[in-house]
Amino acid sequence: HKEMATWTVDQVQDFLDAAKDSHYGPIWAVFLYTGGRRGETLGLRWKDVDFDRGTILIQQTLGVVHGIRFLKDIPKNRKSNRTIPVDPTVMDALKVHKARQNEQRLQSLDWEDNGLVFCTYQGRPINPRHLQRDFDKWVVAARVPEIRIHDLRHTHASVGIQEGADIKAMSERLGHAKTSTTWDIYQHVSAQQHQDVSDKIGAAFARRR
Repeated sequence: HKEMATWTVDQVQDFLDAAKDSHYGPIWAVFLYTGGRRGETLGLRWKDVDFDRGTILIQQTLGVVHGIRFLKDIPKNRKSNRTIPVDPTVMDALKVHKARQNEQRLQSLDWEDNGLVFCTYQGRPINPRHLQRDFDKWVVAARVPEIRIHDLRHTHASVGIQEGADIKAMSERLGHAKTSTTWDIYQHVSAQQHQDVSDKIGAAFARRR
């Protein structure tokens, strides 16, 4: 794995406060609150968003080959095809985003309807290079450490595990084929948790003495 960088919870909030003005809508909140991969988030469709249940279904991804963007389904037998519960604040932001996007579609003369949650002003898939520029802009505005877009996924997982999230549930949420994959990547964040266990056992034995 490439060297992993993550933000603290405070840095996440600073970034999201700045990025709320992104013309792409709440895309960065979706990255951070779901741990989705870049292609999965860019391939997300409105039909995959269940506002009643508060979930999103990951079953399509945006691929890029030789600069050409294309949308493709994720096979249903793959762990990457999954349903993710999403925080209500993000779902509310998506509702507002959908209303604004509907207005854009009505005003556009050349709207290309791909049903995408996040798209260009013409409804087309977002160019990953343009997404990177948007990300870099808000990183500077928020004055947070420079990290990769993929590190937002690492941040999501690291915070979840540090807060005591079940490793199997986190593995399924991230779309990993094996729980061991999740553990191999994020075991370093559990060092404090191991120390907590040691402290509690030590305290218990001390009481007995």
